[in-house]
Amino acid sequence: MAKKAAKEGLYFENGPGTAPDVSFNYYLRTNGKRLYSEEGTALGYDDDKLFVDFFKMYSDLVKEKAIQPPDASAQVKGLEDDPVVKQQSIGLIQWSNQFVGIQEASNRPLEMTNLPGPNADKGLFLKPSLFWSVAESSKHKAEAAKFIDFLTNDIEANKLMLGDRGVPGSPKVQEALLPLLTPSQKQVFNYVAWAGEHSSPYNGPDPTEAGEVINLLKNFADQMAYGVMKPEEAAKQFRQQAESILAQ
Repeated sequence: MAKKAAKEGLYFENGPGTAPDVSFNYYLRTNGKRLYSEEGTALGYDDDKLFVDFFKMYSDLVKEKAIQPPDASAQVKGLEDDPVVKQQSIGLIQWSNQFVGIQEASNRPLEMTNLPGPNADKGLFLKPSLFWSVAESSKHKAEAAKFIDFLTNDIEANKLMLGDRGVPGSPKVQEALLPLLTPSQKQVFNYVAWAGEHSSPYNGPDPTEAGEVINLLKNFADQMAYGVMKPEEAAKQFRQQAESILAQ
């Protein structure tokens, strides 16, 4: 698909290089693995061939101008700069609750579809856009819990938010909001409902040190895209450095 787009002078999408942890984790999940171990103290895959295969595919497609290179991705400061909006790309990988803004910026009809590849149902997952928590040190745990319950389950509160922070998790709330939604908001709700039937369980929040690991992976992805580093060498160095960070 990417090579076909490149022949027409278009990018296939905005490139895994913009968020390599998201796309690589999806690829790992399609292979029955995950980016982080369940405890969050190590990587969640043992075979570095998975890293090599994924990032060789990525770097090859950058060379073939089928995927946007990192320097071009870095110039995208807002939705209005995205190659999809500028009609320079046939698609982009993004979280579902960004769709409404992308469609508004594009000012033309767009469609949502599932991510490509075999075993997509294993790779795809539903993730909350926000995680609510109550501090262990809080003197008002009961009140905080009521507030979270209000934001999660109260229909009137959700009518005010209208899924702005993602499709509500409560089916009852989803059903109550449907008549109030714009056509593009309905596309998001319908896609999330479809994804719920075509995904596997979410692995849970990233470990505390994930930010450092993501920056590390982004750095290696850029070097591979420019041919500065081969995927085989990057795989070794990423494992060594990432596991050192996670072990903390």
